[in-house]
Amino acid sequence: MRREENPELDSLELKPIDDIDSYVDELVEGDKKFLEFEETWGALSQFILDFEFLKDIQNLTQDDIARTMGTKQSAISRVLRMKGKPSYDILRKMSTAVNGSLFISPMDEYSFTVPYELQDRIKQEAIQRGTTVKMLLKEYLYRILDNEMPRTSVPSENADTL
Repeated sequence: MRREENPELDSLELKPIDDIDSYVDELVEGDKKFLEFEETWGALSQFILDFEFLKDIQNLTQDDIARTMGTKQSAISRVLRMKGKPSYDILRKMSTAVNGSLFISPMDEYSFTVPYELQDRIKQEAIQRGTTVKMLLKEYLYRILDNEMPRTSVPSENADTL
């Protein structure tokens, strides 16, 4: 809808969005329906985003995944459209089918997924150091906390450290 067609839009103050996360947080803060949705479906939503990412980078189709799992493509589609609540076993098999692993924890606040754009860098660094990604990230956290280096801003793409 164009602005001319809706005079109510004229009263809105449009501001540039510098921090999309803060903007979204402001929009949903106190929104009971959103908070209920997030509590019920947030983990599955994140699973689907991560699943789709792994599926896409490997050029897999829902049919490929269904064959690997020994199920029908429609079963995969139902999960991805959030129709019903999938079992742990289905999510585990879907994860395995895209060469991932399922991680479930009641400690969401302390769990972290490395952003997609940093995953290759982290993996390569771990390989170079002869360690696992989890151990490397743990080392980074200890180093940051031990050196009391607050990380409140996102490093530039050219930064060599996390």
